[in-house]
Amino acid sequence: MAAEGLSRRDPDGFLWEMHSHQPERIAAIVEAVRTRAEAMAEGPVPLKSLMKRARLYRLGKALGA
Repeated sequence: MAAEGLSRRDPDGFLWEMHSHQPERIAAIVEAVRTRAEAMAEGPVPLKSLMKRARLYRLGKALGA
């Protein structure tokens, strides 16, 4: 992959980097996902538990979860 100019990234690191460049946009996307999760769960889903379940610890911390 490196020969093609690509690098392997973990999802948490990739999304954390995207958040550092466009925090409002990523926050809006995460909120849309949380809204969908709440509809599926038929109840409130705290952001912290959603990020933990998705193993997005750094992104969750960046979002204040």
